[in-house]
Amino acid sequence: MIEYISILLLLFLIREIIKRKNLEKAQDKLIKDAREDAVKRSRSVIEGQILEKLAPILPGWNYTLSDCKFLSAPIDYVIFDGLSEGKILEVILLEIKKDDSSSTKRQNSIKKAVTEGRVRYELLRIKDV
Repeated sequence: MIEYISILLLLFLIREIIKRKNLEKAQDKLIKDAREDAVKRSRSVIEGQILEKLAPILPGWNYTLSDCKFLSAPIDYVIFDGLSEGKILEVILLEIKKDDSSSTKRQNSIKKAVTEGRVRYELLRIKDV
């Protein structure tokens, strides 16, 4: 009887050890996958930031470089089209995206404000301090 209980107890312990090993393997895989995903996302962000800065020298850029002012955030460029010739034809807010990257909520709200005409020019004069 004691031998039977000992065998059952041993089988139970072996089963629990196997379960624990499987859980540890699953946890290790989750950690590895999370790290790989973080590296991939980070790489994508860095590539996007580099492309934002290189965009003016890449094919498809339709503006005179001296008309462009790089902001980075919340919009990549403000383009004063015609500035270099002394007559601004239009002001363009340009956002650069890599592949299928989507705009942020903040960028979408800026786009909406512009398309709805909620844009203005202000002058702030600073008097002697």
